Amino acid sequence: MNVFTEVYARSVELVKAPTLDPGWTVVETDLEALLETDGPNVDKAGVLDSLRRLREEAGKGKPVARAAVSAEILRASKPSVNGYQDRAALLKTMAHFYVVQRKGARSIWVLDPPRAYDAWPYDLPAGKPETEVKTALEKDAEVFGPGNRQMMSDALQLARKWAADAQVKLASPNAATPDTVKRWFFAAGASEADVVAAVAAAAVLAEGFKKIHAGCNSSRVIFSDRPHLRASGEWESATTTTASNPGPALPRSRR
Repeated sequence: MNVFTEVYARSVELVKAPTLDPGWTVVETDLEALLETDGPNVDKAGVLDSLRRLREEAGKGKPVARAAVSAEILRASKPSVNGYQDRAALLKTMAHFYVVQRKGARSIWVLDPPRAYDAWPYDLPAGKPETEVKTALEKDAEVFGPGNRQMMSDALQLARKWAADAQVKLASPNAATPDTVKRWFFAAGASEADVVAAVAAAAVLAEGFKKIHAGCNSSRVIFSDRPHLRASGEWESATTTTASNPGPALPRSRR
């Protein structure tokens, strides 16, 4: 898997038919209601909190507690039946899937998997024995954390506002427009001719900001870590997915 879109599609497939232990029927039914084909249903996000309470009530993240939680997820995944690794990965993925803002019909989500993961939750346990799957399930410290998850939501709101402001400015160029364009789109030392040419092409810039604004204004936006790229050190990035966007990469600063 490369982008969250693939992770989401696999999750949707898994919840189409009951496959978990019967004791998890309610959770499984609620996950099916949450994972709609065209994006998560924010009205059904409560099931994610239910999964997280399993972690919290087991002992505030202590090692013994993590072992207990991973053992329960593994049991729910029915390890005696083929494909249990995917079922365990589904529950682990959903336990780290958050809705961070809801406003009317709009919702912003973050997949915040364990920092220790160097692959997507579905790829990591694939073909592995129970002992290794259980060890992977015990990893819990997340990549972003609550503060950064909220920052992503706030940043999206700012990006939407700035994209709208840029459209307005580009729609009616004035004497200050060249300086503004130079500040944001050119490196130091750029020629005035290049700047003037860019201003002359303001309609092209405006169209680009229109697309940015539309993306930021999507009804459902999902930010996600890309663990295989982060862990490789070759490209640290996060992915954002909207209802109309399969998931371009957005750069994230190195830690």
